[in-house]
Amino acid sequence: VMSFESTITIFNGIIIGKGYQQYRGDYVKIDTTNITLLHYEQSESQTETIAHGLTIEGFIKVVMYADNSGYLYIIVQSKNGTFTYTFKGFGYEANYQPFVKSISSTLTSVKLNIGCQDFRLPVWAFGDSYFGVSTNRWIGQIRDFGFFNFLIDGLAGQNSNGAYNDLIKALEFGTPKYLLWCLGMNDEDTVFKSTFDKVKAICLQRGITLIAATIPTVPGRSKEIISQYVRDSGVRYIDFYKAMGAAPEGTWYEGYLSSDEVHPTELGAKAQATQVLIDFPELMQYGLVSTDSEIGDITGDK
Repeated sequence: VMSFESTITIFNGIIIGKGYQQYRGDYVKIDTTNITLLHYEQSESQTETIAHGLTIEGFIKVVMYADNSGYLYIIVQSKNGTFTYTFKGFGYEANYQPFVKSISSTLTSVKLNIGCQDFRLPVWAFGDSYFGVSTNRWIGQIRDFGFFNFLIDGLAGQNSNGAYNDLIKALEFGTPKYLLWCLGMNDEDTVFKSTFDKVKAICLQRGITLIAATIPTVPGRSKEIISQYVRDSGVRYIDFYKAMGAAPEGTWYEGYLSSDEVHPTELGAKAQATQVLIDFPELMQYGLVSTDSEIGDITGDK
């Protein structure tokens, strides 16, 4: 959720959202005529543009609410009226730093508020590209199973150090009951071990139950040492290594490993998601979560 208000002397436009020109950033540009939804992958692209019909002068107020279906409900108000709209395609992945940016506007008395309800959830999960929401990632599969009720921090290429830094920041806003730590595919063995030990210490200090994960070896990336370190750590863990039928030479069960020889297929992702529920059944006690858009139901989904 985001809210913004400002007094206006000169208005040409603002951009507001999260992750400005960062991988999978999403934000809206509000100018004198239109509201444009923008997405950034390797470059910036326009997702949708809608005319707001307002004369923006004196002040501007913006309210934004996004749910985990990828819908964005926005309210824009200025002196002569209010405009509301529902955008489809506001990514809930890669939630970088929230921001507001002036486009040659003169703004004073600026107020920007940001909130994220996921910090209140009892389960936080940290990982890497295995945490995508597509059908060939276990997060996507567990979403389709209905157990999409936890904070997710996972980016392609993320290693333990990056996730640890995010964890330290996140703990400024809440404390989970369970921490699911699924790093290691992008780590050197020594880096994983030292970071994992720091995470264990934080969890012990704060009364958090740590749930680790074994990492299945793939061709070109041996994860034998990391997986054994997790098994010997004394903490509970999701056994992804077993779920994939992984072997030291990097083979998995037939049909489980994708052609890139790093990530799972849809079949493998379903096996991983099921293993999460086997080894961490507490996740289910928070109930099934609908991923249909409540925003669409509320606003009539223009």
